[in-house]
Amino acid sequence: MPRTRVYHFFFVLGAVATAIHADESAFKAYGFADVRSYDGWYSQDNFLRQYGIVAPNTGLFVDHVNTYFDWKPNPNVRFLAEVALNRDPAKITYPGQRIGIDSTSVYSSVYSQVGTATKSGFLAYLQNTAPYSSLPSPFLEHLADSLTQDTLAKTVHGIGQAIRAKEALQNPSTLRKDHGISLPRVHLDILVNDELNFRVGKFITPAGIWNVDHGSPAILTVRQPYQTTFIAMFPESQTGVQAFGKNVVMDQDLSYMGWVSTGRGGLDVTGSYDYGQDPQNLDDWAWGSHLQLDLSTLDGIRLGGTFHTGTIRETEEWATIPVTSVDVPTQEPTTDLAKTTIQTTQSLYAREICYGLDTKIRWNKLLVQGEWNHRKVINLLDGDKETEFNSWYILVSRTIPLDFLVKTFEVAPYVMHESIGWTGADNNRGLYLSGIPMEGFQTWIAGLNFGIYSNVRLKLEYSHVGIDEVNFSTGELANTYTPSDLAVEELDAQLSVAF
Repeated sequence: MPRTRVYHFFFVLGAVATAIHADESAFKAYGFADVRSYDGWYSQDNFLRQYGIVAPNTGLFVDHVNTYFDWKPNPNVRFLAEVALNRDPAKITYPGQRIGIDSTSVYSSVYSQVGTATKSGFLAYLQNTAPYSSLPSPFLEHLADSLTQDTLAKTVHGIGQAIRAKEALQNPSTLRKDHGISLPRVHLDILVNDELNFRVGKFITPAGIWNVDHGSPAILTVRQPYQTTFIAMFPESQTGVQAFGKNVVMDQDLSYMGWVSTGRGGLDVTGSYDYGQDPQNLDDWAWGSHLQLDLSTLDGIRLGGTFHTGTIRETEEWATIPVTSVDVPTQEPTTDLAKTTIQTTQSLYAREICYGLDTKIRWNKLLVQGEWNHRKVINLLDGDKETEFNSWYILVSRTIPLDFLVKTFEVAPYVMHESIGWTGADNNRGLYLSGIPMEGFQTWIAGLNFGIYSNVRLKLEYSHVGIDEVNFSTGELANTYTPSDLAVEELDAQLSVAF
């Protein structure tokens, strides 16, 4: 069934359900916002600074302003939209521009300038050179024509080679905004029962813990794991259709989510995409699932697993402006904009396979949380070569009440370690990892999370990022980096409020 028909079906179903129970309408607006300051230090020779990856040494800025519009007109229908200030809300692509050649028009141009003179020269040579001079005049005329055409064709071929060897006037490029308004999720839910419900629209990928619980008041740390932000193992959000529900198995809660979507927006490993693919065939559609078991042991144990797969295509556009005439003495070409043609080529085509496990254990105000995620990217344009990412983190925290000061005060000291590594960076150039002399990094974090009243939190945090460098002795990537050269340390303070 075509995508538009699927969407129309669910929206019509939602409209019918809304009409049946419109008298139970309920609308809520809520959200969170935070402001962050940081002070970082690192070596000025750090290549992350050269690539603009690390931030300036100090900063103070609004990091998030997210508002949720939640409308539940009746028990069977819910509409949720999240409006957010984000880092990468839009993408604009510009086609590359290069000079081509219209061989027929160029030949005519060259012939009009030197064709007659060239033929006359060949004819005079044949008429005055034995043994050709004894041949009939019509034959000499024909032979002079052939020599002229061959000579001018070679001249045009040489001109064409010179034109095609010139650098492109403009390479394909992408423009990304630093800040703007985005919609991380906008979806309609059809709530049938606990066991089976449907969602259509744009939804947060239910992968693990942190990708879903990403609001600053709901998470312990200032810095989120790199595997859910900077190098996202799973797409942050997707557009498609989702089925979800939960059941009770042996007195324990078992929930599931399954989806079909347009997948991830691009292959760039550091890209933060606010859009999906435009599937060209059935194989381009992404799909996945998440299973979660909530145990009543201790103060609660969560066990989860996620799988996702989909293809990623990227194209380039080239506008070719043909050369229609050439001035022979100077070989200066003249183009014709009216004959410009645009060609779209497939620059990247890959399949990603992502899977992960997650757990959260609570006991006596102690929290232990961890995730392990793996991503494989298969280059479908180059012999199915593979790039693999492996990532994990563990977070430990304990909540300490400070009710002797104010009844609602509390503090949660926490520590976290995260590891990300990859292999086969050269196998998928679109990941933009092949030109960086590193193969992963380690992050160590320690901080304090203060609960001030019920909706205000203050976080103080120290983080150290160590790069797993790759040293080369020769070539363009030759370097003598040491771990201390590539370390990035940072102090952060964040004040967040839920409203």
